[in-house]
Amino acid sequence: MSAILRTLALVVLSLLLSGCALPFLAPAIWITETRPPRVIDAWDVPALAREFGSSTPRPHHLLVVEFETRQDLREYFARYPSLLQLRASLCRDGSYDSTRRVSDRDVRDPAGYDIPYESALSSDAPLREARAYFYLDTRAPRIGATDARDPNVVHGHDLRRDRDDICFVLRTVTKAIPGRTSNSVRIPYADIRAALDAAGM
Repeated sequence: MSAILRTLALVVLSLLLSGCALPFLAPAIWITETRPPRVIDAWDVPALAREFGSSTPRPHHLLVVEFETRQDLREYFARYPSLLQLRASLCRDGSYDSTRRVSDRDVRDPAGYDIPYESALSSDAPLREARAYFYLDTRAPRIGATDARDPNVVHGHDLRRDRDDICFVLRTVTKAIPGRTSNSVRIPYADIRAALDAAGM
């Protein structure tokens, strides 16, 4: 066995003995239930207000989608260290389509803390409920600047104007290996419109 293979084997063994599983062994997160979306003001959620900063106009409306997962997310990320990202697109045949992306966002717990890092510090209670926050329009960036010329990104999409269903998945992200992708969830345009109407928008 070469020195590189011996080193790799020792690293794997030490991780397993420490109780920390390897990210590539992680199962995909499974979304079990999604509630109808609603519109909120980010300033009503202290953890979000701190992120946006004092220069953000008030109110700062976001569409929030609450969902539940099969796994306890705190336990999952303690066992499989990685980042968690929500990726949203215009639906194709009722499912997420990576060639029609409209948003890449972080995922937060019910208190507004980022999952997994801020949320892990805020509590050690089981966590199977999470939230995704969507910008209503393009006044604030929804996808990283590096994606500005990405042909798979749909620019200028406006939830208040465009009559599209939105689909999203959860994806774990690691530096060295491909992440895992959850099942796809569809947010019907009718539900988005109902949330906007309820908020007087």
